[in-house]
Amino acid sequence: TIEQQQAKFKKAKEERGWLMQRGSGRVKLESSLGLAAKRAKKQKTVDVCFVFDTTASMQWWLKTAAEKMEEIVMDTIKRLGQGAHVRVAFVGYKDYGEEGHPVVHPFTSEVGKVKAFLRTLKAEGGGDQCEDVLTGLEAALNLTWSSTSKVLYLLSQTPNHGWRFHSTFEVSTDARAIDEAIAACKDIPEAKRDELAKEMATKSYDLYGDDPRQWGPMDAILAEFQKQGIQLIFLKVGSSDTLDKMAHVFRQEYQRCADDPWLMKVFALDRDVKLFRNVVSSTSSASFSASLSRLSRSGVRPAKMLPLEICETPPDWSRCDQWISVEACLTSYEMDDLDEPAHKTSRDCRVAICPAPFGKGAMRFAFYVVDQDHPETKQVGKVYQFDDEAYQCKATYEGDMNSQAVAQFLAKEFSIEYPETPIEFVQAQLLVLQSRASGLPFKYMALEPWIPGKYAKYTSNAGHIAADSDVAQAFSHYTFQKSGGDVLVSDIQGVQTTLTDPQIHSEDVNRFGRGNLRTKGMDMFFASHVCSDICHTLGLEAHPFQPGQSSAADMMEAKLATVAEDAGPPEAEADASAEAGSMPAQSMPLEGSCLRGFLDAVRHDAQNVLENGSISVTGTACDDLGGAVIEWSPVPKISRVVKGSPAALAGCEEEACLTMVGGTCVQELGRADVLKLLAADNNMIFSTWSQSHLRKMAQGLSAGKEFNLEKALEDLAKLMDDVAPK
Repeated sequence: TIEQQQAKFKKAKEERGWLMQRGSGRVKLESSLGLAAKRAKKQKTVDVCFVFDTTASMQWWLKTAAEKMEEIVMDTIKRLGQGAHVRVAFVGYKDYGEEGHPVVHPFTSEVGKVKAFLRTLKAEGGGDQCEDVLTGLEAALNLTWSSTSKVLYLLSQTPNHGWRFHSTFEVSTDARAIDEAIAACKDIPEAKRDELAKEMATKSYDLYGDDPRQWGPMDAILAEFQKQGIQLIFLKVGSSDTLDKMAHVFRQEYQRCADDPWLMKVFALDRDVKLFRNVVSSTSSASFSASLSRLSRSGVRPAKMLPLEICETPPDWSRCDQWISVEACLTSYEMDDLDEPAHKTSRDCRVAICPAPFGKGAMRFAFYVVDQDHPETKQVGKVYQFDDEAYQCKATYEGDMNSQAVAQFLAKEFSIEYPETPIEFVQAQLLVLQSRASGLPFKYMALEPWIPGKYAKYTSNAGHIAADSDVAQAFSHYTFQKSGGDVLVSDIQGVQTTLTDPQIHSEDVNRFGRGNLRTKGMDMFFASHVCSDICHTLGLEAHPFQPGQSSAADMMEAKLATVAEDAGPPEAEADASAEAGSMPAQSMPLEGSCLRGFLDAVRHDAQNVLENGSISVTGTACDDLGGAVIEWSPVPKISRVVKGSPAALAGCEEEACLTMVGGTCVQELGRADVLKLLAADNNMIFSTWSQSHLRKMAQGLSAGKEFNLEKALEDLAKLMDDVAPK
């Protein structure tokens, strides 16, 4: 019949239109993915610089770095995924005046060259127990950094020179004092003096304890790393306590002056090769998505804010008649097709608005609102915080309404294709206040139903992804593919599966809200998104910015969380004591350390001595301070350490002279003045060996038996034979 022919023709026409639309969507998606691949090739770049202590005790780490360098780079590339490019540089540092300090290999993508360079290095030298870390950092800063992500790994087992970085009580001296002590021993041959001086230097903790470079120059370098977006990661080897203070000071200065700083991370390695490899590859790849987010942030927000104060008191909905009542126009936005504008439905109404917002997010205040024509409905109104026409205008709010309408439409489509976890976005409505006679400092408000329950933010519009957000991530991925790469719904938040307040990334800059970061926002999402089973079920295609599928990534994330020390101790407060000299408060040891316990005991005992006289008199001019018996003449020195005392636990040694207290030189001060310094809140002690002790040390070392390598190896072999069966 004619009716059947017409129906058949209509069906064929609809199928042709559907096929054309589907083909067009496919072409758009492939085009979007192709353009994304080009951006990924340009932006998926990471500069990795290793700054290593290359003194005598670090040979194992040099060898390990050379052996594992290729694996580390390949792991990083796999984690970054399609199109990734990694460059590596190396800086080795030793101590002042030593050969090969520093050694530098510039950035290169040819890892074999760095590996070969490392094999030419020999770990040697070192002198005292502290090294010149600063020169290594300066050399690293002077490299040509150019990638999207920049990461510096400082691998160290001893602090930088300067008592600012010491976390244990170790006796120091200087090279001149050693030379004078050796010269005073007339029976030591001239030819042996240089060798003996080097051996004595190794017994001193810090030959440059008062090095002025520990202050301004070090702070400037750390601040410059932050300014240039170079992420600093500290890899501690050896004794953790030895490096805690330096890590604390580095973190303070690195993060001090930035509004939104990179955080310095600290890992303790302890000769764990697998951990070393995974720490570097995982943090390098993670740094890329964070760097991309920072580069893609929008411009500076307006400084002027609406004059509103937060009131967190729960609402009394029954008394909403006492809120601010105002006439308004309410417009709803709904969408039937992505390519068509939203349908608008408007009506006049009267609403009651709570006078003060109950909270705020990064961009907007939130108010309790009741539609007085329907008082049983509880609603939330959201207003931009900024007193700026660019934000307080209808076009900006309509952009947000369009974003929510598109998200609402795509959520319905997603729930049809993945009914296991249906989701919904609340309806978007724009409230336009008819006048400002109410005293409210705004005209426009985004209105939505009040959703009871625990509110959660699953993703942001800048690439952040929360744990347990597989559905939200899959939905965002779905919106990109469903729209042929035209839009991506982000900033997913709400109560369980009832969602609200999304942002949309799209090249259509006039259609959506101010959170639209265009393709940069899309790239940021995919840089953090690893497809779940939901994505695979929906048949979603991989995006070029997505990280690679690393089987170790999830396992390592949990392990790294147990060894990373992201949160530093609270910053020390500035010392107001005039007696504490010019030494900054941050130079004090960390709370809970043995040295801090000793200095607290010294402060307490010094205060008692000043008030009541000597605590324990072993002569006419001695005081027991924290278990360190101080002999005051001719210079203040520790004559005896009481066993089991705070002084003994902190590692105090006899014959150590007090050189500085709280940054003030004390060698020419009298007992009362030194006690005042020791009684101050900031009483950090810097000590050196006495000349008499150095002379005894020189005599003892010079009189020692010559080391016989053959005999030592025979003894070692015999020892191994004895213990091997056990």
